Amino acid sequence: MSGPAGKTNKKNTPVFRLGQFTSPVKLGTDLLNQQLWCWGRDVECESVNLLLKYGFERIEKPAKSKAASIYQIEVSETARVILRGFGIYYGDDRWGGLFLQRYGFRPRYSSLSTMKKPAWRVEDLPKLSLPGPDTFKESRLLLRDLIEWVYSYERWVLDVQGVEYRRSTVNLWKNGKRKIICAEEMATTWAALGMFFCNGDEEHSADCWSQFGMLTK
Repeated sequence: MSGPAGKTNKKNTPVFRLGQFTSPVKLGTDLLNQQLWCWGRDVECESVNLLLKYGFERIEKPAKSKAASIYQIEVSETARVILRGFGIYYGDDRWGGLFLQRYGFRPRYSSLSTMKKPAWRVEDLPKLSLPGPDTFKESRLLLRDLIEWVYSYERWVLDVQGVEYRRSTVNLWKNGKRKIICAEEMATTWAALGMFFCNGDEEHSADCWSQFGMLTK
């Protein structure tokens, strides 16, 4: 799969095209939904819990709670990833935190890079807001690093388990009904989204982020 188109239309808004997708937000939504499903299957992998093998810490749910366990990992000296069934939170002590919620690929920003309490529910997340001119730089850096981490994780899965394993999880997600991103292209599709939203100068990125429906400049 080639990279996303980098042209602009008459309104000087960057035009996106990647295979059959012409909306980066729609592609991001579909890819995130599929990715979250795959992480759930990685937990239940027959041979080993892949998230634990990768280095995640599992936080068990409270007694009598119906919530799923929380998985979190420190990915650098300053940054961490927190996985939930309803989304993914990426925090970096230098910039704050960014949340991507399932069923909607629209980044939301928090000044907090860590959770004050476990996020068993969406309501447990720190205060979030759509990035504006005063938080766009930090949000862009957080999204860039989050996407780079997901890319590296998917490459790791292919190296450790092989492409047939990821195909099997994706096929379960497809269920004969859903539009999917094939297993071999999940990592590169994440990279393509990162290129579109996070590469280039800030002005160009701000034009790309306008497709989230937010004011960035």
